[in-house]
Formats: sequence, C-alpha cells, structure tokens
Amino acid sequence: MVAEKTVPDSMAEILSRAFDSSAAMPAAAAELVLKARFPEMDLKRVDALLEKKRDSGLSSDEEELLRDYLNADSVLTVLKSRARRDLQNAKA
Repeated sequence: MVAEKTVPDSMAEILSRAFDSSAAMPAAAAELVLKARFPEMDLKRVDALLEKKRDSGLSSDEEELLRDYLNADSVLTVLKSRARRDLQNAKA
C-alpha cells in the first residue's frame, strides 16, 4: 500500500513528470534553456518582496507575485536540470 502524499506537489514536480524522460531535449533547445536568466530588474523585485515580507508582510497581490516568481524559478531549475542531463547524455 502506497501512502498518500499530504503536501501537494509543486508546479515544478508536476511539470517534471510531464516531460517524457525517454525523449531527449534537442541540443539547441537545451543550450537555449541553459542560457535563460532572469533580468536584474526581476531579481531586484524578488529581493524587495522578500525583504518586505520579513519586515512588514505582503499584501495578497504581493504574495501572489512572489509565488509566481518562485514558481517560475522552480520551473526554470527543472528545465535546466533536464537540459544539462540531456546534453551530457548526448556527449556520452
């Protein structure tokens, strides 16, 4: 009997399962994914939101925005991990 998970899956976990692990990401796509970076403006916005959250709390709109940034970062992290793996496997 498999125990049910009590914490909901994150968006990154759900998306990581959505990719067929038997099909490699094309090298050009993988290289493009690995070049992806958040602009400095977005990094500063996240830092400001995190600081405000620590100091005085966030409005519900700000909480949602911060969640969106964190989810986007999680998705990009999953994609980059997959891209690195697929490029490494292509070299082997």
